[in-house]
Amino acid sequence: MNNKNVVRKKLRLTKEQSTLLEEGFNRHSTLNPAQKQSLAEQLNLKPRQVEVWFQNRRARTKLKQSEVDCEFLKKCCESLSIENQRLKQELQELKSLNGNGTSPLYIQIPKATMLTMCPSCEKMVKARHNNQAAAKKAEELNVVRKSSNKLQGGFDGTI
Repeated sequence: MNNKNVVRKKLRLTKEQSTLLEEGFNRHSTLNPAQKQSLAEQLNLKPRQVEVWFQNRRARTKLKQSEVDCEFLKKCCESLSIENQRLKQELQELKSLNGNGTSPLYIQIPKATMLTMCPSCEKMVKARHNNQAAAKKAEELNVVRKSSNKLQGGFDGTI
């Protein structure tokens, strides 16, 4: 019988062998030669069989991760497409508003609407108004005092 015509039988692992290989893979996804030899002896396999099993397991892990990543990216793409459509529609609406002679940057408030301030803003406005009123009264008082002083002191020679 020629070596070329020999059909190789696929290796079937026992549950115990599979469990030990999975546990080893969970500890380390790659093996150094000493670990490979030790695991092969423990499982009654050739080191090359252990090596190939680990290579295949890494490939399966990478493929599954790629599938997960692909699904995530599909969802992101779908979400971005929806957002893009929404923004396009909003832009179209703004353009149509602009075409009607109204500016999209301003909101037109009905005339009957009463604008109100929050309590802290009201306090600031009242305080500023009171300070301005007090300053104005003080200035008026100073003008009156100066006039009074001029009247009391008589003619100072200024025209």
